[in-house]
Amino acid sequence: MEVEKMNVIQPDILLISPPSVVFEELVSGTHNSLPPVGLSYVAKSLMLHNYSFDIIDMATEGMGKQELIDLLQTTTPQIVGITALVNNYNNGLLVAQIVKQVLPQTKVIMGGPHVSFIPEDALRSGYIDIVCINEGEETIIELMKVFQANQRDLSAIKGIAYLKNEQIIRTEKRKGFTDVKDLGSPVHHIFDYNKYNNIAPIITGRGCPYGCIFCVAHALSGRKYRVRPIEDVIGEIEYLIHEKNVQRFMILDDTFTFYEDRVRDFCERIIQLGLKIKWKCEARVNTVNYDLMTTMKAAGCVGVQFGVESANPEILKEIKKEISLDQVRQAVLDAHHAQLDVKCSFIIGLPMETEEMVNNTIKFAQSLHSLREGSATSKIQTAFAICTPLPGTYIYEHAEELGIKFLTKDWNQYNFLQPVIETRHLKRAQLTNFLVESYRCWRDELDE
Repeated sequence: MEVEKMNVIQPDILLISPPSVVFEELVSGTHNSLPPVGLSYVAKSLMLHNYSFDIIDMATEGMGKQELIDLLQTTTPQIVGITALVNNYNNGLLVAQIVKQVLPQTKVIMGGPHVSFIPEDALRSGYIDIVCINEGEETIIELMKVFQANQRDLSAIKGIAYLKNEQIIRTEKRKGFTDVKDLGSPVHHIFDYNKYNNIAPIITGRGCPYGCIFCVAHALSGRKYRVRPIEDVIGEIEYLIHEKNVQRFMILDDTFTFYEDRVRDFCERIIQLGLKIKWKCEARVNTVNYDLMTTMKAAGCVGVQFGVESANPEILKEIKKEISLDQVRQAVLDAHHAQLDVKCSFIIGLPMETEEMVNNTIKFAQSLHSLREGSATSKIQTAFAICTPLPGTYIYEHAEELGIKFLTKDWNQYNFLQPVIETRHLKRAQLTNFLVESYRCWRDELDE
């Protein structure tokens, strides 16, 4: 990618989404399926406060090291913001290193789920000036004001971590937005959705009321599901339809179906407006029913994903999943009868799980395929991942007492497809073999 072909501006801040670990040394090749929605919300806050910005999705733009250097030399931003998930954290550090080499005086901020819980490594790398913890829309504005005023005291800014006299300083925790309607929708105008297969992400609310021990959602966004007004969400969808030619949407809420009446309101407005869209969402088996999913189907929903995790009631209780296997079967059957594609996700290697229990889970996943009716056009699919404790989760913070042994803290290996832990009952080779065994379910899908 040549820099001169980009929409080059002189931004107050350059926001960068690094490529994932498949790029390793920032080589181009694959692109992201969705634009970086977290950065687009930060950009919305910047826009509302009259700061200029640019967002670079390096993977989708096919941007490698030299292209990044060229961009930095052309735009010379005084501030760079980098988002970090576990799968692109190391590349995020590499991006920060390049920024400091090209523009030594530029301030580098890193945010995102990964560094929100373990900011120390990033700060001690020498390339990150500030870590923004959890939600960053308000934090970034306060930081911009401090930087532009050439102030050095950061202690009054909530929700950050920084290095001072070789000591890690964490400021007071910032509360998340109580009323997320203040955020509105993120910026969309900067993205070319043709590069994302004309699929747009939608966040209708933040937070998760549940406390699954393997999940970071409630630790990152809180236990209260804070929702946007439905009219605001519909307005965002209409904009994307009319201005960006998008007809397919991915609802990213962790608990979209938590409030049944709200989902019905959402669907009824789509139907009343005659919006011809297709969308998918994640749902919990204890928050759906046939009638609701029939309404979702009428409003353009084409698929739901249920997190099942295990077929063993004792494990479901241990991981605080708060669902039953009867609820799983009923939800899958109801979704299938509503003509929705269904995907159920499972985890191999949860704490306290034995070989017998994993075999039970694989057999249960296979049994879900038998619920599919031969003449149906909708699919029932299953997906497996190896238990991968992420920073911020209960199983990461309490690994020792749960009998978890970490095999590596090389974040590039935290891809959910290779073991990074062993448990009291399952070793590395067993976890790998079980994942291979779970592929039988995928083969069964191909044979349907």
